Amino acid sequence: MGVNVALLRGLSLFSNLSESQLEKVAGLCRKITVYPDQILFKEREPGNTIFVSMEADLEVLFTAGDDSMARMEWLGADETLGTIALIPPHQYVSTARGLTEGTLLAIDVDKMQKLFQQDGRLAVSMIPRITSACHRKTANMKSEL
Repeated sequence: MGVNVALLRGLSLFSNLSESQLEKVAGLCRKITVYPDQILFKEREPGNTIFVSMEADLEVLFTAGDDSMARMEWLGADETLGTIALIPPHQYVSTARGLTEGTLLAIDVDKMQKLFQQDGRLAVSMIPRITSACHRKTANMKSEL
């Protein structure tokens, strides 16, 4: 499958990668369309995909104290979500839903982890950006509670 490397160049998650690293990552990505009210993933489900918004508006929700869903944050273009799926127990901690029709990149978590094992430099380049996105979203969720 894969996508054109040019799609990755303008996205912050990949901004510090070399051309050969971009080519490897591009092979793991697929372009998908998200629609309004479409659920990308649900809280507590197994995490198997990381998403990067190219031009979609999304909302991230979490379960509030009374089991209703509360908005944690709104995401637009060049935002990454689902990164927690890389960390054991590989489970989403929120729900993501489309607000507008748009395009996302979807990256298979298992394939990304295998690529990190094969290319340590790629892992060193990407993991700080991934953990930063993960930490920011988790901190936002905790502040809302």
